[in-house]
Amino acid sequence: YNVNACVRNAANESSVRHLLQLSSSSSTSSGKLQLFSTGDMADTTLYGRYKQPLANCDAVFHAATPLSPKFTGEFDGVRDMLNPGMEGTKELLETMLHSPRRSSIQCLVLTSSMSSAAPQPEPPIKDESHWSDDTAQLSRGNFYGCL
Repeated sequence: YNVNACVRNAANESSVRHLLQLSSSSSTSSGKLQLFSTGDMADTTLYGRYKQPLANCDAVFHAATPLSPKFTGEFDGVRDMLNPGMEGTKELLETMLHSPRRSSIQCLVLTSSMSSAAPQPEPPIKDESHWSDDTAQLSRGNFYGCL
């Protein structure tokens, strides 16, 4: 497969070294891996950042919560984690929907934190019906459990 990977800053080697080692390369575009700088997900001025990476895709794997690395002042989980995560995911889905090749995207894998499947009380075995209660997660300050 050819892989288009979105990262905050493809030029930051310390952040992408592990990805570059997968393709045995030292550039952001070689062989089957191409890295795209998509910036800080809390930066809404970058809307449209997924258009180029999705241009020739057959499948999309959303494997991380887009978080803002720049907390200003006191940490606010809704402002600094939950809202950027939800808005970033929504932007990705909207880009897929409006992509000229959207009919070629045949698969979307959307991952989440294990804490989003942490109902109380905890069942002995979990399945797809076991989702956390967002309100309860927020009351415990667990913002990952809401994403």
